[in-house]
Amino acid sequence: MNTQDPYAIPLEQIDVSDPYLFQQDAHWGFFERLRKEAPVHYCPESKFGPYWSVTKFNDIMAVEKNHDQFSSEEGITLGPPVSVPEEEIMDTPMFIAMDPPKHDVQRATVQPVVEPRNLQALEGTIRERAAGILDSLPRGETFNWVDRVSIELTTRAIQKS
Repeated sequence: MNTQDPYAIPLEQIDVSDPYLFQQDAHWGFFERLRKEAPVHYCPESKFGPYWSVTKFNDIMAVEKNHDQFSSEEGITLGPPVSVPEEEIMDTPMFIAMDPPKHDVQRATVQPVVEPRNLQALEGTIRERAAGILDSLPRGETFNWVDRVSIELTTRAIQKS
């Protein structure tokens, strides 16, 4: 896909799941075009298969609130890439990919932890742990963000002080 000019390709060929767009910081114009011309856009071919993208706030909220018509139960992501062997795909339920009432029960369990007053009490610890992780990153070399930051932040966030 041409990453220079989002208007240089036919609308039906726009694939905002293409990681190259993000690597080149070229995705902004494609999303702008979709919001203007096709806020609910069908991409018939991508490395993840066909998908719909919804790019306007009110449309996103309408989808988010209509669990009967737009369920999260089948997943909330495009992946995994078709090249991942079936036996390597994890099938672990996540409450973000559940619909009510299961989602509501799970959310009620974690809600007290993330209330503003509790987060405020943990602010110093959170900042210290995040700064430690970010300060330890290598400079001028490539590294795996998921391994070095995402997993590490999540792990440290659930550790007791």
